[in-house]
Amino acid sequence: NIILGQAIPGFTLAPACNSGAPNLTGNYYYLSNYSATWYEADSICNSLGGYLVTITSVDENNFVANIDNCITGPSSFWIGLYNSSCLISSNNYTWSTGDTTSNITVYPNQTTTYWVTQNGCTDSVAVTVLPTTSDTSYITACDSVVWNGATYNQSGTYSYSGDGGGSNNYSMSFNGNHIDLGNSSTLSPSSLITLMSWSKPLQNKNGQMIATKGSHVNQSNRTYQMMGPQDNGLWVSSLHIDGLGEQYLSSQQVANLNQWTHTCLTYDGTVIKYYINGVLNDSVIISGNVYQTSNPLYFGDQLFYAASDYKFYGNIDDIQIWNTALSQSEIQNYMNCSPTGSESGLVGYWNFETGSGTTAYDQTVNGNDGTLVNGPTWDSNVPPQSCALTNTNGCDSTAVLNLTINQGDTSYTNITACDST
Repeated sequence: NIILGQAIPGFTLAPACNSGAPNLTGNYYYLSNYSATWYEADSICNSLGGYLVTITSVDENNFVANIDNCITGPSSFWIGLYNSSCLISSNNYTWSTGDTTSNITVYPNQTTTYWVTQNGCTDSVAVTVLPTTSDTSYITACDSVVWNGATYNQSGTYSYSGDGGGSNNYSMSFNGNHIDLGNSSTLSPSSLITLMSWSKPLQNKNGQMIATKGSHVNQSNRTYQMMGPQDNGLWVSSLHIDGLGEQYLSSQQVANLNQWTHTCLTYDGTVIKYYINGVLNDSVIISGNVYQTSNPLYFGDQLFYAASDYKFYGNIDDIQIWNTALSQSEIQNYMNCSPTGSESGLVGYWNFETGSGTTAYDQTVNGNDGTLVNGPTWDSNVPPQSCALTNTNGCDSTAVLNLTINQGDTSYTNITACDST
């Protein structure tokens, strides 16, 4: 949290540049050096222990009205305005579909508008359905053709809708056991980082680890922790910034137990962001290098030397480590369609598709394979993923092969001659 009156990375303290306008409010006002949406700004302020400006007096109004003198050129600022009639005091939702959950999944076959009402406030969204397209390749061959990884040796019309980065047949089930990945330096990028995984927890439990590099002996000896839902039901993860300690981020909603959930943490050198199912839930403005430790990376547990319990109970799949900070659209892409392992910046990727054995293979060239300890098991229960082909409008697309096989002439004639023919 901030210390009032002291500098915050990424912000300017308003009284230092307010062109002589006196601050009679007793408050401290910080201006962000970069732009953000209202929801991002509100989340960032809350994570720092503050809040967006609320005008409560004439003095405060006069002071805030002169803040734009701190910045050259046109400027605008978010303040903490709410529609009081829409403040969320309960979780009562009514959708046009009849659902009463906080979110819905729909599959319209034509353009449809959906609306939701909560506490007397109504909002709507229109889902536009564009037509599916296809692209046909016409090929004539003598014997056979290899097309999208499959061999075809008969004439006919074939279709392909895409299978993305690979198969999705297995996850890893943990029940008080773990996978040891060792302590390679490639497992903890020092400046930019993205950590992501799918998990399906069976319980809320403080400290349960999806993936963590470090030891619990003291908090200065951990690099990162990707955790499942805690006792309060909130997802939590942390990243250790050298000299500044562990920075914890959490979800805005409680976990749905025994359901697959995607979690992702990114750091671009100025802000740590935490995503749940591809949606930004929390952020911390901070700068510095990622702390490095020689302790190993574990999946499903954390290295410990005491009786503490960091074990994860449930399924884990598709763990990825990147040495770059992925954007939200990239996160959503790799959440729905797994990488192949050869992507630039991907330094560790475990998809557990072997389906058997005692080794979890790293799909990248770094080869940080993990050893299964005390029997995590391969499980056919997997997260929902789809890597369908898309056209330029982002709509589903199908590739079509129209193949004609012209069998070659393999007949022959025997000729015997003394001199010539």
